[in-house]
Amino acid sequence: MLSLIDPEILEQELTKSHTPILLAFFEKRKVMHKQTVILENLASALGDQLRVYLGDERYLKRFCETFDFQGTPFFLLLTGGTEKCRFYGNATRADLNEIIDHEIIHSV
Repeated sequence: MLSLIDPEILEQELTKSHTPILLAFFEKRKVMHKQTVILENLASALGDQLRVYLGDERYLKRFCETFDFQGTPFFLLLTGGTEKCRFYGNATRADLNEIIDHEIIHSV
C-alpha cells in the first residue's frame, strides 16, 4: 500500500523497521498520475517485502535537507535506515524493479 508519510513517522519507521523502504518525493504541481499508479502497483505487488511511501509535500524542504537532494521527482531506497540507492526523475516500473532487485534481493 502506498502511504503518505511525514518526517516524524518516517524517523520511527527507519528505526523500527527492517523491511526495505522506498520513498518517493514529488512537488504537487509535478505529481504525475502515472508515477503514483506505478508506486501503488509496486506496493501491492511486493506486499510485506517493501514499504512504499510518498513524502508529504508540506515537509518537502525538510526532506530535501535530511536526504540531501534538490528537485523532484526523487526516489530513495533504504534498508535498515541505510540508503541503498537514489533515483532522480520519472521512474518506470522497470526502473524501480531493477533498483529493488539489485539493491535488496541480490544484496541479501
